[in-house]
Amino acid sequence: MKILVIQLKQIGDVLLSTPVCNSLKKTYSSAQIDYIIYDYTAGVVDNNPSISKIIKITKKERESYIEFLKLLLKIRKEKYDIVLNIQGKLEGTLITLASGAKLKIGFDRKGWEIFHTKIVNESNSKKITGAGNTIDGRLSLLTALDDEVKYDYDLKIYLKDDEVIRIKNKMIKFGINIDRPIISMGITSRRDYRIWPVEYFSKIMDYLIKKYNAQIILFYAPNDKKYNSEKDYCEAAKKLVENNKNVFTNIETENVRELLCLLKNSDIYIGNDNGPRHFAQGVDTPAFCIFSPTANKWDFNPHNNPRFRAIDLQDALGLDNEKYKEYTKNLDRDKNSMEYFKEIKPEFVISEIDKMIKELNLFK
Repeated sequence: MKILVIQLKQIGDVLLSTPVCNSLKKTYSSAQIDYIIYDYTAGVVDNNPSISKIIKITKKERESYIEFLKLLLKIRKEKYDIVLNIQGKLEGTLITLASGAKLKIGFDRKGWEIFHTKIVNESNSKKITGAGNTIDGRLSLLTALDDEVKYDYDLKIYLKDDEVIRIKNKMIKFGINIDRPIISMGITSRRDYRIWPVEYFSKIMDYLIKKYNAQIILFYAPNDKKYNSEKDYCEAAKKLVENNKNVFTNIETENVRELLCLLKNSDIYIGNDNGPRHFAQGVDTPAFCIFSPTANKWDFNPHNNPRFRAIDLQDALGLDNEKYKEYTKNLDRDKNSMEYFKEIKPEFVISEIDKMIKELNLFK
């Protein structure tokens, strides 16, 4: 049996969809499970034993109709039996049709019934497991299969020992003492409304350095317009920290695999709701995430796993659902979300981080 899973979106989405591949492999152990993704997202799925082949759509194939047509012809020749189209984009629909698969599974969205043989209503089909509503939603596609599915809900990233050791040595070269606590912090985001105030993060850093003798690594994406000069942002944040000799902005990661290894070599990740939070979970590094009032933490964060925690404005204010809904009735992502976000105070975040460090005995 040959199965194709389609996920054509950003790197976090590609990782969040891997439980679909893992569950398929558990259910059909002898099947070929192929995963088609954009080439720049492949770092989070390389070496995954559940995936037989990673089909990487190149920039040339994304930008040229002729090259994309050639890709469709290659997929046609694979003669897939089942296709699962996770992401509702035109490219994914065209790949689904080109596959010629007898069973083509997609979500219940307007018009999709024309291009798929089975449609799944996510709201009616997903089972809430505590893995995160987004993962549960994507796994709901598997309810369209005729066989009983053996589900795998965990995010798993597979790193090689030599990769991890190489980045550890790089960290040591640039001044990290591996015998002291190492905290990787993700204080940036591609979306401005997800960025907790930098002056608040500086207070967190000061506290962690003073109490735990911690070393803080501020990592960032390449310094270009697309990523809003993240290096400059982290350098400016470092200057706000009193004891900033313990803040490192010089450990640059050249690709996503190096960032994954950096997180693997850290004791904990602390930061905004962004892709690296998922990466930390994938490499089993404890993660503490501060969610914007514009997002639902239950969509992306595990519900009951003490190693991966998240807080939001409702937690900070201590309000029940009804009162919180009333409190945020005028919340507008583009107009005033930062005013609400600033109400998650550093003192509250510090108390929750302290609790997590103590309960997990992180800094032995």
